[in-house]
Amino acid sequence: MFAGLYWGRPDWQGGFLLSDDSRQWEIYRDGNQLIMENGAVIERELEWIRAWFQSGYSHYHVFKMLKTDDYAVN
Repeated sequence: MFAGLYWGRPDWQGGFLLSDDSRQWEIYRDGNQLIMENGAVIERELEWIRAWFQSGYSHYHVFKMLKTDDYAVN
C-alpha cells in the first residue's frame, strides 16, 4: 500500500509521466512533446491540484492517490 501511494498513478494519467531526473538534460528535449500530447491530462491534473490546495492536505500525490477511483496497473 505504501509503495502504491508514493509511486503509483491514477489510470486517467495514462502516458503522462515525468521522466526520472537521472536522465538530466534529456528530460527537457522530451518536455515539449509531452505537454503537446497530453493537454487533457494536464487540465485534469490542474483540477486535482486545485482540489488538493483547497483541502489543506499536506501531500499532493498521496491526496490524489487516496481520492482516485482507478489505478494504472503497469
